Amino acid sequence: MTEAVNRHHRRNPEALPLAYGMAEAAALAGLSRSHLYAEAAAGRLVTRKVGRRRIVLAPDLGAYLDALPTS
Repeated sequence: MTEAVNRHHRRNPEALPLAYGMAEAAALAGLSRSHLYAEAAAGRLVTRKVGRRRIVLAPDLGAYLDALPTS
């Protein structure tokens, strides 16, 4: 797993989800759902479909966050 996901899991060891819905991923990352959908459409965030639902695997969310530029 990537560093961002590892930090989250160290702070919350009892909560180890494998994937998040888009709303959950947005809340965890501190971003809006529409921003994550736009990033997925642009190919910068890997998502998967389960029926009609779009999910983000925890490692993919961490990789996306780790790839963001630092300031």
